[in-house]
Amino acid sequence: IRDDPTRLARALAKRKQKKRKSAKQWAARVEALEKSVDDAVEDVKAGRKVKSNNMSAIKARKDAKSKKKHARKAKKAAMEGKKTGNGPAGKKKGGSGGGRGGGGRGGGGRGGGRGGGRGGGRGGGRGKR
Repeated sequence: IRDDPTRLARALAKRKQKKRKSAKQWAARVEALEKSVDDAVEDVKAGRKVKSNNMSAIKARKDAKSKKKHARKAKKAAMEGKKTGNGPAGKKKGGSGGGRGGGGRGGGGRGGGRGGGRGGGRGGGRGKR
């Protein structure tokens, strides 16, 4: 090949073509990698959006359920002529003042100061501490 200029030229051209081809292949690989990274980032962003939407939907369902429950309890209590126990937790006759430790001195649990709940009647038991 060294002596024959045409063969030498052809060999060099072939080598150049190979190099060009491999460079193009590498460029394509790099481009594909960059694209896949961008796609992954977009997927994560979209996933976050979907997750937050799901969470807000779940929260809304929970709130609706809770409101329904409270309304049902209030209606039932009104029919029975009782006071509802979801007012402010404080000294209150009847109801348990929000279920914490309301209803006078009776302490924690349910039925504050009436006899039910923790520790029996008025003043009995320690309540929730």
